[in-house]
Amino acid sequence: INYQPGFDLHVSKNIGLLLNTMLYADCLSKLYQGAVIREKTKGIARKIRDKYTEMSFPYIENKQGDKLQVLLKKAVAEFRENINEGSTYPTIGIVGEIYLKYNAFSNKYVVDWLNDQGFEVAVPSIYNFFINGLVNNAVNRKYHIKPSKTPAFVTTAIYNLIARFARKYDKICAGFPSYRPFDNLFEAFDDATKIVNPATNFGEGWLLPAEIANYAK
Repeated sequence: INYQPGFDLHVSKNIGLLLNTMLYADCLSKLYQGAVIREKTKGIARKIRDKYTEMSFPYIENKQGDKLQVLLKKAVAEFRENINEGSTYPTIGIVGEIYLKYNAFSNKYVVDWLNDQGFEVAVPSIYNFFINGLVNNAVNRKYHIKPSKTPAFVTTAIYNLIARFARKYDKICAGFPSYRPFDNLFEAFDDATKIVNPATNFGEGWLLPAEIANYAK
């Protein structure tokens, strides 16, 4: 075993930083996807995205996650200054295996290709992938998939706290054209049960059909 202590995240000690970082990255991605198809100057959206990605590193390294919200406000303003806000475009949603849909090389740069064809692209938030485990706790109990020592009301309460945190980021980005708020995953689960058996609990389980249903709505 190649022991690498640097990869020990100490989640409980860094939960605030982890949440801020994840939500910031998701929002920056959504802002970029809304901007790249509307940019006034070719390539400016990518430059802004990369700029605010690099500007976030010192805050993350120094565990100042709360400052990412301030940085995000500046990113929203700069993106808006460089887009044609009145433009609308047909939208294509990307769903699938987590690495394949986020890694451009693996998906053969399909997102860039779709942008070049005049489509706006929507990619599900990575927030969904990491937070759906809290919904699964209630699902596993209800459908007797596997036992849990953590009561369902506890994980539901944790989910609600995280969701309120996510809404702070939604509020910052709310005025941006085509911005898509973070999903309510309990509602998403209900949508998925209309497509697949709710006991589907392997890989990403019900999450992929839920994301497809969300785009259809």
